[in-house]
Amino acid sequence: MKQLLKSNIDGTVLFKKVIIYLIAAILCFGLYIKFVMDDKMAGLIISYLLFLVSLFVLQFQFIIMSINALALDDEKFNFTGTFGEYIKINVLGVVFTILTLGIYSPWYSKKYISYLVDNTFCGDKALEFRGKAFKLFKYSIFTIFIPLVVILVVFVPAMISSLTGDVSRMGVAITVYLLGLIYIMVAYTIVYYRWLIDVRFANEDVSIELSLAKTAGFLLFQGFLSIITLGIYTYIAEIKIFRYFVDRIILTNGDSGSVREMKFVGKISQGFWLFVGQTILSIITLFIYYPWAFAKMRNWIISNIEIDDRI
Repeated sequence: MKQLLKSNIDGTVLFKKVIIYLIAAILCFGLYIKFVMDDKMAGLIISYLLFLVSLFVLQFQFIIMSINALALDDEKFNFTGTFGEYIKINVLGVVFTILTLGIYSPWYSKKYISYLVDNTFCGDKALEFRGKAFKLFKYSIFTIFIPLVVILVVFVPAMISSLTGDVSRMGVAITVYLLGLIYIMVAYTIVYYRWLIDVRFANEDVSIELSLAKTAGFLLFQGFLSIITLGIYTYIAEIKIFRYFVDRIILTNGDSGSVREMKFVGKISQGFWLFVGQTILSIITLFIYYPWAFAKMRNWIISNIEIDDRI
């Protein structure tokens, strides 16, 4: 049975929320300047905390608006999370991540994603995030930490040698460093989405089928095309990457074992010209139009997703 995903974000509502946030941010900045001139450290801390709270409020409102704008056929999505819980998860997550030098970040990500998914309903159907924090931690070790250590082992001695006279090694060092960073970004992106797309929806298990080598090659090729076209190809690359990931999401029925799959059905050319047009309008209006541009682009890309039985 074919189902269509829909999105109906209102650009006007988004604009109003952004304006309220900007006013709050300006007021916080004014307080910050005043306390700087008065040399009051307590006031500086208070103004900074108020700024963070206003940022969290905007983020929370955006989450509610984005989720509640979704529908699967005629069944609307509904987010039931509270702002207090949202603040608690983020404040504690940031503090613990800093105190543990980043080690806690997978557990922070797990709590944050679980909060978003587990508080979302499609009609009367519940969603449950099943990703494990320790699994993300292992992914981080093998795709970020270990590769970074290897890069530094090669990069640092080569840079030291170049500074002491062997300039030829500088090129090798920089090349190794850049290639290593590209590997880390691509590899982590792939394993992160494998971890992220692990949701129980009603009686179906939602997952994504990604080959590390094939996906890495695809992402690198899209990035290469974006670079050699001086960014002109970027929007096409973004749409193709989105389609690539969506087309590999499957829903497996836990009772019957039947499989449904997602499919992105939007036309690349239509999306490209929509994105270009909305970007131009945002620029010539000094980004005043951006909330409407964002809403139109987001609605288009989400509303071109369908779910159907795997053939």
